[in-house]
Amino acid sequence: MWQTMYQHYCDIIGVNPFFDASYTYEFVFLHHQSTISMITHQFKCIFCIVFLWTSHSYSQKVNYDMSLKLDTASKTLHVQAKMDISQINNLPSDTLWFALPFNAYRNNLTPFAKDMFDCMQSSFNFRRESEYLKMEGLQVRCESGDANHFFKGDDTEFIGTAADCQHITFNYTIKLSVEIDGFGYQSKDYSIRNFYPELLEYNGKWNFSSYSPFYNPTNYKSNFKITLNNTNHPLILSNALYQLKENDLVFEAQNIRSLVIQLKQNVHKTLEGSFKSGQKIVPYQINLLPTR
Repeated sequence: MWQTMYQHYCDIIGVNPFFDASYTYEFVFLHHQSTISMITHQFKCIFCIVFLWTSHSYSQKVNYDMSLKLDTASKTLHVQAKMDISQINNLPSDTLWFALPFNAYRNNLTPFAKDMFDCMQSSFNFRRESEYLKMEGLQVRCESGDANHFFKGDDTEFIGTAADCQHITFNYTIKLSVEIDGFGYQSKDYSIRNFYPELLEYNGKWNFSSYSPFYNPTNYKSNFKITLNNTNHPLILSNALYQLKENDLVFEAQNIRSLVIQLKQNVHKTLEGSFKSGQKIVPYQINLLPTR
């Protein structure tokens, strides 16, 4: 239903355009309980618009089935991510490599930290060690049981495992930090992105591109189904469609590059409008949220 809106942005998920700006805001288009699009990068230098686009389907996609538990008391996010990579062709027969993009926020020595410093967002670089994100309890399983896994040297952003696994499950807990780049918490609000493993792009060799706020993503477009415990936030924003089932929120999206969920305590409506989709008039609401 959404493909007629902003048709010229049909591949925007893959290229993540950036624009210079003096201030950072999130623009969120809402349709009832469904979020059509939102800006997810939250720092001074750029705007990033992510559109949900489902007008085409590609054969090479990763399928995710994830279960998340957000503990607002301990400010932790437990992730169980089941990945089906059986549709990806021409992968090597020895090793598979995945990115854990959230580990880009683990200290002030990563390429992400350098980009933030170069963009004069130096507060991230001078955080206390206790204020950086941490991963705990990592487990990796394959169809046949526990899978041997290893990191790329000292860089925990890249994790490898044997290539004889097409259905792989990652389990870990992320100790969240104060929000940076649209991931973490601000007071009672939570922004959730870059929290799941991504199969690296393989084109004769693995593309080890460390996560950076200024790069074009190279991971495969994916289908997502995510179950998240209901934290009773009154406003839920996402580039996936969602619904409440029993006491859980279930998010689903197809053929997108990156998935984002935001849980907000309040928001101020700034603009309402509508667009035509076939014979239907679809209302939307735009909210302008100041961020750090």
